[in-house]
Amino acid sequence: MMDMQFTTIVERLVREKGQDALIDATNCKAHLADYAHNAFKKERHLLLIAIEADAGREIARADDLATCKKQLIRFLNEERFIDEELAAEAIDLLALVLRGDRNESMARQRSGAAQTFPPRPPVAPAGNSRKPQAPWAPPVCASSGHGETDATGKKNPEGLGGWLVLVGLGIIISPLKIIGVVFPVYSKMFSNGSWAALTTPGTEAYNPLWAPILYGEMAINGGLVLAWIFVAVLFFSKKKAFPKCYIGILLFTLVFIFIDALAIESVLPNIPVLDAETTKELGRSLVACLIWVPYMLVSKRVKATFVK
Repeated sequence: MMDMQFTTIVERLVREKGQDALIDATNCKAHLADYAHNAFKKERHLLLIAIEADAGREIARADDLATCKKQLIRFLNEERFIDEELAAEAIDLLALVLRGDRNESMARQRSGAAQTFPPRPPVAPAGNSRKPQAPWAPPVCASSGHGETDATGKKNPEGLGGWLVLVGLGIIISPLKIIGVVFPVYSKMFSNGSWAALTTPGTEAYNPLWAPILYGEMAINGGLVLAWIFVAVLFFSKKKAFPKCYIGILLFTLVFIFIDALAIESVLPNIPVLDAETTKELGRSLVACLIWVPYMLVSKRVKATFVK
């Protein structure tokens, strides 16, 4: 739960300055810094994000407080990219000091003892990640170990068959995955104010590194889409350069995911480099490299097919 000493500070602020102190974000920022003597930076940061989303005003005037809290938690999670449990802590604190409500939100009841801060990096809810996307890696079944065969049983076949069917599917799906999953999240960040909150000097969430990190992510993801299209042309035209280019894009994606995680950690040092989402994407990319890089190097089908 929220640090009790910080809760006491917020309660004192409301007693002495009135509820308006938790409604206007500009005044609240100054008051919190003064009352907390510049301590509790993570807690102040999270609370200010909630207040900038007008959570204080909505809680103060809500007729159905429980429903209002659920809607605000969902909004902070989906539109401000705050972890659901941390969003619940901020909303519960506002409900406590503004309305005397001591009921914990369902998000905190499900998770048990809550963590303390900071809010997560600006990533979308599950299914809408702005994290770099690992190349699509199809499941691989066990083989006999005696080389590839075509439908007639002849060894050492050539052409876009065998395991190359799965490679082709991955090449088609990977750019579509970036376009359909990653790019909409950037668009959402511009439309819901998150971009301005992160890159505008003077806002609580501002850091001068956010703009170059986010611009770099967008540029690299855009470059990856073009690179996958180029690799697809090499693949379907059976060009000799395909295996090396394919290996290169797999290895680049693996490195990019890790470097992007380090960049986010430099802005939010309390966020682990390998959080759950990064670990998942890094794992997918590593599996793709472990499967397909050796395949490209040793497969007789690959050597017989890509000769133009």
